[in-house]
Amino acid sequence: MVNDLFGKLRVPLNLEKTHGQIRVICFHGVCSDDRPFINGRFMRVSQFENLLKALVEKTNILNLDDYLNKKVDPNRLNILLTFDDGYRNIRVLALPILQKLNAPATIFCTSREVLWMDLLDIIAAEKSSLDKVYESFPVLRNATIQEIKSWGVRQSAVVLLEFTSLLRQMLGSAADNYHEFFELLTDQDLLELHTHPLISIANHGARHISYTHRTIEEVKEDIEECKKRLILVKASHPNVFAYPFGHFRKDIQDGLSETGYPTQFVTEGNPKLSGDLRDRLVVNPFISVRNQLICLRNGKY
Repeated sequence: MVNDLFGKLRVPLNLEKTHGQIRVICFHGVCSDDRPFINGRFMRVSQFENLLKALVEKTNILNLDDYLNKKVDPNRLNILLTFDDGYRNIRVLALPILQKLNAPATIFCTSREVLWMDLLDIIAAEKSSLDKVYESFPVLRNATIQEIKSWGVRQSAVVLLEFTSLLRQMLGSAADNYHEFFELLTDQDLLELHTHPLISIANHGARHISYTHRTIEEVKEDIEECKKRLILVKASHPNVFAYPFGHFRKDIQDGLSETGYPTQFVTEGNPKLSGDLRDRLVVNPFISVRNQLICLRNGKY
């Protein structure tokens, strides 16, 4: 509140100490202004535009190639904009704003057609019964939505495929009212985006699974599967990788570095990460633009 008061009094935000430094922002999706929030990952269109306007005014926004080659502005804070998961709303709602403000961005894509967490959020928004979940997965009997999410993050790709199919069946036609919140970019979308001068496309793993409980072989298989899709759609950076959920281990980090993934993004809120790991700050849709800029300046919340 104090920071917002300073903003209303037009006290300038000093970013001088961050000149020449780089911060990476992680967005997920963008939804229309008239849609209620059904998750804490998306921003409304007007929020996104207001934040982007401030970033364009106060920072230097890098494209992925300039970021990788460390072509930074020594006299400004440098920002790399990234989007995780590859939602179609990035193309439909965010891209027009990126074009309007001439701001480049990187999209980390999976190979999934839909993600289970998004379907679960819709079920929660619809206040749908969870009885079918309890019947099909007895271990979840009487679990809350949050407890189900915690369970899901730990599951294998095979279990999550079955779980996702069940959630889709449960929603039926109700899902049509929430397409902004779960539709992912198609191969055709990516083929058309790969030539866009403001867009870079990179690797987020095929199945959007947590790697915490996976072997290095399972992790490599998942990432290589996504890489094959990205090559088919002529994506610009199939070897630039962002960890699903931000979950990583040191042996996975080292293993990926040895097999051609020298740039690996996490979401730790820790700008002092070293080696091949690159920190990202996940945008917070519940704070003001000024407070978001202060967090970017500090590199953490």
